[in-house]
Amino acid sequence: MKSSHPKTPKRKASPKAEAILGGAMQEFMAHGYAAASMDQIAGAAGVSKPTLYNYFQDKESLFVALIEKLVEERFQDFFSPQQLQQPIPPGKGKIFLRQLATRIIENSVNDPQFLDFMRIIFGESGRFPELARTFVGTVKATAFESITQLFANCRELKVKDPEVAARIFVGTIVHYILTQKLLHGEDVLEMDHERLIEGLIDCLTEN
Repeated sequence: MKSSHPKTPKRKASPKAEAILGGAMQEFMAHGYAAASMDQIAGAAGVSKPTLYNYFQDKESLFVALIEKLVEERFQDFFSPQQLQQPIPPGKGKIFLRQLATRIIENSVNDPQFLDFMRIIFGESGRFPELARTFVGTVKATAFESITQLFANCRELKVKDPEVAARIFVGTIVHYILTQKLLHGEDVLEMDHERLIEGLIDCLTEN
């Protein structure tokens, strides 16, 4: 698979592009990345193949557009620089982190489409590593960099290495979603998410 691909088309916000992305999501959910075809996607979207290829040159660029759309819709509200770079009132650092972690977990585990799409990315990562790298790179730009700045800017949190703290923060949340929901381990590794978050905040901010 080629490692270079076009960015999400500028026309992605148009009704036609949204219809294509909706049809693609439907087919990827039903068949997985490898088995879904551009013919099936065009049919599900209600567009002709020439129209489909006018917006997306191949299946990879279409899947990448879905990754970017997913991250934008699910993560942007949590990790937007405008939100995380706002000054945190004195004494509210731990409260802010706790609320942020809670919103991310609760919104993720209660969104079946998000969980199904994550399963596709994990399931296809061996055969299509560039898709997985695209997802990780998009999450890095959206989540890790913003959280790193949060730890660096909030003196109250007093972390020695903001980048490591960001990795621990996001990694713990991803691990929880992965084991509890994606791998159906709720009964095997049972853990209340509030208890997990409380322990995470204590570990990151303990002096």
